[in-house]
Amino acid sequence: MVKIKVDIPESVNKTFKKRVAIKYGFHRGALSAAATEAFRSWAEMKKPVDPYFYVDSNLSIEIDPERTLEFLKALVSDVASKELEISFDMDKKDIAGLPRKPTSTVQFNRSLLVIYKLKKQDAAQLLEKINSLKPLKEIFSLMLEFDGLKLITGGEGCFSIHGAKEKSLVEKIVAILLKIHNLSLFESLPEHFALILEKPNYELEVIELGR
Repeated sequence: MVKIKVDIPESVNKTFKKRVAIKYGFHRGALSAAATEAFRSWAEMKKPVDPYFYVDSNLSIEIDPERTLEFLKALVSDVASKELEISFDMDKKDIAGLPRKPTSTVQFNRSLLVIYKLKKQDAAQLLEKINSLKPLKEIFSLMLEFDGLKLITGGEGCFSIHGAKEKSLVEKIVAILLKIHNLSLFESLPEHFALILEKPNYELEVIELGR
């Protein structure tokens, strides 16, 4: 058994406890039993089809994996100011193919964590070379850090960006994503939003999210 702490709205808490009391009564363990049932129901749901394109105001991102290199190069070119750090895992046999000596490495059993600190104008060449050794869409450990932001990739076109997210920054990153997918947006974005395109040639949806 494990203990999980979650934050939920008070209204949800009241409704949940009321329904627990109706179904399980007030005996000890009733809340745990109901929570387990809810978690199991969620975990066993049929997995929804991943959207072709997704970005929200928290900068959780899912794009066409084939556009990973294009997105990262545009992000560095249009958003990073001067310097950045790029880190990723790589097989030891492939490190000789990199265009320059890494700033540092951390050795694991069969791979290395490779770390580069470099100027933004040198980042595109490095990303292209990494992509030639192993497609960036297949790297699940890639991180880019610059200007207080940290981009983490989960591979297959999935990214999350952490750090201060001023509205102007969010809008700039959304503009990059729309451009590389040849998409257009003809309305202003709400403060909290999600943009979703289920499949190519479908209509781009703008969804306003709660805080």
